[in-house]
Amino acid sequence: YWIRDLSYCPRKREVARQRQCFKSCFDDSDCQSRYRSCVCDYDCGMSCVKRGITCPFLTAPDHGNIIYSNGNRFGSRASHECETGYVLEGPKYRYCQGDMWWGPTNSIPYCAKEVFCNQPPEIINAVNDVPSTITTFHAGYSVKYTCLTGYVGNGTATSECTFLGQWTFSTLKCTPIDCGSPGILRNGFLSGERFDYPNMIAFFCNDGYELIGKDTTRA
Repeated sequence: YWIRDLSYCPRKREVARQRQCFKSCFDDSDCQSRYRSCVCDYDCGMSCVKRGITCPFLTAPDHGNIIYSNGNRFGSRASHECETGYVLEGPKYRYCQGDMWWGPTNSIPYCAKEVFCNQPPEIINAVNDVPSTITTFHAGYSVKYTCLTGYVGNGTATSECTFLGQWTFSTLKCTPIDCGSPGILRNGFLSGERFDYPNMIAFFCNDGYELIGKDTTRA
């Protein structure tokens, strides 16, 4: 694309080492050739690119097609799309660059069969963050679990729908919060042996004593 401003089209050094980048420039006079123009060459930045170059047409992925914004000319954008029932893996867009190849990445997009998972697994004493409006789960969908009030979690709290149509295993376990013994009641006693959520204990006074405060409490 034809940008003549270095601030909008800087050269990325780490990318420039991976592909052929031409001489950096500010305007056409820096190229010192009537056959080259100073243009934005994507990650190579403002470069002296040969006029009229083209890139080889790309092979469309199986179960997909490619739409070009300007054929195979320099700066053209190749948009990769997939048929219904398939999802695109890899970059959706690639551009015809000054080195006469499509980039900025070398990874080749492909169309993968769309995969679904059943409802995410349930975890005892936990809820997930799936909205009620979502009824289908594509590969890559991730679910996060949260323990219910009164429970504390330990382990991995996420599960993801894989390309095998199965959910990854979540190790989350939600156990009741343990408040511990409230201690000895002087001149009285308590009823209840468990001090974890949601159990309740009751307090009683010995004969001749009156209870001050609530007679029950819940973990």
